[in-house]
Amino acid sequence: MVVIDNMNENIPLEFESITNGDYINDMNVNKAILKVNDTFKDWNEVDVIVNQHARQTGFVAIKIRTNKLKKVEDITLHRDATTTKTKCPWQTSFYFGKRTATIHLSKFNNVHNHQCDPITIKLAPKNQHFPQAMLDKIEHYTVNGHLSAGVRIHDESDVKTIFSYLMEQHDKDPDFIVKTQLEGPSNELTGLFWMTSQQHNEL
Repeated sequence: MVVIDNMNENIPLEFESITNGDYINDMNVNKAILKVNDTFKDWNEVDVIVNQHARQTGFVAIKIRTNKLKKVEDITLHRDATTTKTKCPWQTSFYFGKRTATIHLSKFNNVHNHQCDPITIKLAPKNQHFPQAMLDKIEHYTVNGHLSAGVRIHDESDVKTIFSYLMEQHDKDPDFIVKTQLEGPSNELTGLFWMTSQQHNEL
């Protein structure tokens, strides 16, 4: 977790979000070494060095910005924080005070409670996306497979009639799928899913 303790108003918009969507793609850069009291000229430099360090070490850093005026300016009195998902104690804190022109690395805890592996960078939620081959299959099934999730309107009937009709179709054709969702003590029908045998076979 990267905690940005900002007392200064000059902070870029990308630090407004909780998660960081970008990371350094170039692994051929110098090793990023973080030390307490390091100084940085701007938030972009902080972003680059933290992402470079995280990528070289094998994890993904998230950013959390705090922009609250603290009653006490002594940064040693601020509370410690951990990530919410893994409770990983790794943390860097940066401080940009009112009367300073540089950003300071005020805290660096380089301890992890999990294995760091560069492959996890690709698996991180912020870097996940469907491969093009999968997107092509989704498009094919949607456009050519007649698998659209269209709505059938039965104006003249109620739920009992629709359910009876679907069960008749299932009795005639065992590949016709009907799934129900019942809830409550009186088994109220709250969900109804069906798929024709043609749709089922095309999957």
